[in-house]
Amino acid sequence: MGDALTRGTTFSSGQSVTHTDLNNLVDDATIQAYAVQAGNLNATADDGVIAGHPGENTNPDGDDYLLVHADSTNTLGKTSIGALSRFMVDARTVTELNNFDGDYRKEGSVAYCTNGNAGAKCLAVYDGTNWKVVALGSTIATS
Repeated sequence: MGDALTRGTTFSSGQSVTHTDLNNLVDDATIQAYAVQAGNLNATADDGVIAGHPGENTNPDGDDYLLVHADSTNTLGKTSIGALSRFMVDARTVTELNNFDGDYRKEGSVAYCTNGNAGAKCLAVYDGTNWKVVALGSTIATS
């Protein structure tokens, strides 16, 4: 399986193999840490493959793609930066926001909080220490 994958199952000579064994060969395989580098990704976005660049992309546009892991299906996929520009924020409570760590609690993080403005819904921005309330205003309208 090369340097990037560790097989999920190893078969011995003469072993009977069932459909479950074959499924586990892939299902239980793991991607090695740091195995997928920019140099390994070198196709065009038109063919459905994520393209990589050996250097940092300091000027991304809406046609550039990012690799995304879906926890619910444990699969990798791609999304365009253009699609991310229309972001939606999951609803969270004050307790959930205060319990986040790592990337979720970096200065400048934005969240939708269902009870953060004295029990009312609001946006919240993390200032590096605390989540700050951004109160919701009037309903949007064309006039």
